[in-house]
Amino acid sequence: MTTLDRSLPENSRPGQGRWIAVAGGIWVLALYFLCRPYRGVRHDAQIYFGQAQYHLTPQWLSHDLFFLHGSQDRYTIFSYLFAPLLGAFGLVRAEVGTLLALHALFWAAAWYLASRMPSPMRWAALWRSSEAMSIAPDRVLTSEIIVRPRHSQ
Repeated sequence: MTTLDRSLPENSRPGQGRWIAVAGGIWVLALYFLCRPYRGVRHDAQIYFGQAQYHLTPQWLSHDLFFLHGSQDRYTIFSYLFAPLLGAFGLVRAEVGTLLALHALFWAAAWYLASRMPSPMRWAALWRSSEAMSIAPDRVLTSEIIVRPRHSQ
């Protein structure tokens, strides 16, 4: 036993804090996703799914009135980006993968911005980000953010 080992209490060996942080992070992620179950394709996502499907199979949908006279697809890049994922993985896997990627980007950006703040403010900012996700996750993390910015009224 080294001098350093004798000076530390038995329950606080080097590296133990890292495992506690990892376990805490896994616990927070588990709770985060348990509170936000996958609810399927709904609202505007149905339109974006249809537009992505149109890019994959234009022969099936080219005579549909929605696509025949033009659609909102010319104002977004989402269906162009989502169509290859849809073709490769199917609807549910592509959508869940996209949602997980957007969640990861959101939290990475929140952590990056908060890491520049003093400690008390950092945790308050991360808590506020989490709260915003709880109140209106459909407004915070959906393809609509990428597709169409909201204008203040």
